[in-house]
Amino acid sequence: MKKEGRLLKRKHQNLANKTPDVPESSSRKIFKLLPSIDAEPEIASSSGEKKKGPIKIINRPPPVVRRPKKTVIVAGPSTPPGMPEAFKTEVRKLGGTQPKLILQKELRDSDVELQQSRLSIPLKQLGSDDFLNEEEKRTVRPGDGVVVTVVYKADASSEVRKKELRLRKWVYSSSSSYVLVHGWRDVFQASMLMKGDILQVWFFRNTTWKPCFAIVKL
Repeated sequence: MKKEGRLLKRKHQNLANKTPDVPESSSRKIFKLLPSIDAEPEIASSSGEKKKGPIKIINRPPPVVRRPKKTVIVAGPSTPPGMPEAFKTEVRKLGGTQPKLILQKELRDSDVELQQSRLSIPLKQLGSDDFLNEEEKRTVRPGDGVVVTVVYKADASSEVRKKELRLRKWVYSSSSSYVLVHGWRDVFQASMLMKGDILQVWFFRNTTWKPCFAIVKL
């Protein structure tokens, strides 16, 4: 009885460890169902026959490169200095907050010419003219323009002064420019501005939301 039990136990172990045989024909069928990695795609012809064609590689278009806005730094230091404290004090007196540098330029002959008497602020040199609202943009072109307050510093003293000027927009055949007129001569003469000087033009609004400019000589 013990011998028969050992034989029966050994028979069960052999059955558990035995790997089932897979017919050769079945393994071939499984292999045929697997696609080849190097296989070319099949293309159906007009006659119905399938032909292998080359693999097409789709080239994606290059990413769109957005150009930065035009800089307001036309001349002078590439890293513009901040507004002087004396000007900040005057801006606060007028109720202004967060003055914005809209242009840093070199003065030309036309900016200090007595006959012309205007400061040119070319539109193409501005990063943006969004410092003006839509109504002001419509008003600056015709007629007398928009009345603005200009803050400046007399060269012979540390006193910061202010004066009312007018802002206009001149449109030429291929360009346009904002100009400060009606009193600009008094400003550049008191400030002793000359051709070649580097000038900063700052913009802010006073308590009545009137547009104002600060003219800072570097």
